[in-house]
Amino acid sequence: MNILKPKENKAVSICPGPNIAYFSKQYSLAEMVGHIYGRNNLLKGINRPNIFIKEFGLYVDYLKKDLENFFQI
Repeated sequence: MNILKPKENKAVSICPGPNIAYFSKQYSLAEMVGHIYGRNNLLKGINRPNIFIKEFGLYVDYLKKDLENFFQI
């Protein structure tokens, strides 16, 4: 087999996370770094829900669908 060990693999993985949904255009690396460190706000005027409330809503939706499927059987 030709499987590379982790230290031999030079590929970079980036996981943007769920907040990427709130960005509506492409930004330069300098703009993103400025946003991350609070020098500029790339999300002005965008109303984002609290991350824990949003995640709780996802769990509730999943549970509702699961219960609907359970009781349909």
